Amino acid sequence: MTTLDTLVNMTRRRLLSDLREEYDNLVSNVPANATSLNLQNGSGLALGSIRAGSLLEVDYELYFVTSTPVSIGAISVIPGYYGSPSTAHAAGAVVTVNPRFPRNDLIDAINEDIDDLSAPANGLYRMLETTLVYNPVRIGYDLPGVKASQVLEIFEVRNQDYGPAQAWPLLAPRKYKLERNADPVQFPSGISLKFYGAGYPGRPIRVQYKAAFNSNLANPSDDVTLLTGLHPEAHDIPTLGAAIRLVEYRDIKRSFSEAQSEPRRAQEVPVGASMTSLKGLLDRRTKRIEAERARLDKQYPRQLR
Repeated sequence: MTTLDTLVNMTRRRLLSDLREEYDNLVSNVPANATSLNLQNGSGLALGSIRAGSLLEVDYELYFVTSTPVSIGAISVIPGYYGSPSTAHAAGAVVTVNPRFPRNDLIDAINEDIDDLSAPANGLYRMLETTLVYNPVRIGYDLPGVKASQVLEIFEVRNQDYGPAQAWPLLAPRKYKLERNADPVQFPSGISLKFYGAGYPGRPIRVQYKAAFNSNLANPSDDVTLLTGLHPEAHDIPTLGAAIRLVEYRDIKRSFSEAQSEPRRAQEVPVGASMTSLKGLLDRRTKRIEAERARLDKQYPRQLR
């Protein structure tokens, strides 16, 4: 099972490569909304790097350091910084000093990329279906259990024929029509499917439709396939997309005129170096999307009608 935590760690590995951040550990259990932290070691660079304004990350929570510590004990902090959820943490939990890519930023970027996968330019989707019962005196049907915002297009419609063969012949597109922004009183889903002389009275009609992925990952233990609908073969794509989203803005701070925040000179790391470094990731993500789109085309070929 792929969890959100799995995607976060995969993205971190892509972003950090062999770079090692500064780490320490908690001495004891920490309750939610704690205003002080005790570190286990604090030796070497770690304690020297912790000062007022530093960020400490424990699990998925960020802490803002409010004063320069003089020892490894009782570092004063503001919990739940940048909107990160304040939770309890166990003794020995890893403390990251000034994380380059906070985990909550990674979650946001992963969800944004999952949203993007179903855009027309990318063309990925999940195939869902619903079943109706045909009534010859009715034209418009609500689609039960369907969210209008997730329906990209109708893939195919089949009705169950009479007879021992139990056949499900394909309906021609001219015999049905999907209408959006339908009256929510008559059509609670917000969409209606209209049939024109198709189906058999009292027999089921099976509607298959392309649906967008859900982007509601929030907890580290969330099951990616179950909650988003993204098939396991494509779980690497959001990690590529999230890495691109987080790196593409890093050159912006070089343009700040209030203070020189970048000690490295342009000869070492020229302006635009971040975007240049993304070319490989961009190319890889594009190829992966093309490969998954081809996989879907093979799984769901268009039938002759």
